Amino acid sequence: MPRVSKIRAEKATKKLRPLQQAMLNGNPKRVKQINEFVDKDHKVSMAFYDLTEGYQAVASSPDLVIKDMEKLIKEDPDFLDPYSYAAEAYCQLEDYDKYTSYTYRAYLKALHKVATKDGRYPKQLAWMWLENRHIIRALNNFALFNWDNGDIRLALEVYRKLLESNPADNIGARFSILALRMGYMPNYEDLFLPKIDPAYGLDAGRLSNWFEEGSKKYPEEFAEWLQAQEMI
Repeated sequence: MPRVSKIRAEKATKKLRPLQQAMLNGNPKRVKQINEFVDKDHKVSMAFYDLTEGYQAVASSPDLVIKDMEKLIKEDPDFLDPYSYAAEAYCQLEDYDKYTSYTYRAYLKALHKVATKDGRYPKQLAWMWLENRHIIRALNNFALFNWDNGDIRLALEVYRKLLESNPADNIGARFSILALRMGYMPNYEDLFLPKIDPAYGLDAGRLSNWFEEGSKKYPEEFAEWLQAQEMI
């Protein structure tokens, strides 16, 4: 059962250290914040989706996944979903150095695409554009990676930036922010799995109620997001 930790909750309130701030900084040549970012279409995306649909239909070995993803990365290094799939495959093989490397490579490429040199994301980095989703996933995966590895403060900052740049919050950054502030680890989602059949996914009603109640304790985190909801 997921448990809260006072120590983790306190880490979320600490000031960013210089190294953590450096990991948030984007393109050193970009000073002005982008108003709205929409990435270009990547031709390899269709090949990627075809491959991953095949993996879901027939279980594929991590080695095969890595081989396929490496081909796509070589063809288009700026399409980021293959990095995440390769990272997960390396994790299954317990090659955690490669898992870390691919997670970081995707994140740094995403950051260079969208963020200013002092780490400001676009005012709008919307999930509604399919072209943006590989970028948002790479940023989200990096936050999750650091959360899982104990860098609570860095993970929290990435989630904050994702929520601010996409108030529609299709990836659920607000839930992660609340869980981080409360002192949970990423397995907090287990609290909302249906008891009868977890295969159906999270109980959206219970999750929403949890957020509505818990977010009241951290008004400084969600005031701007709540205000943005009135404009959506």
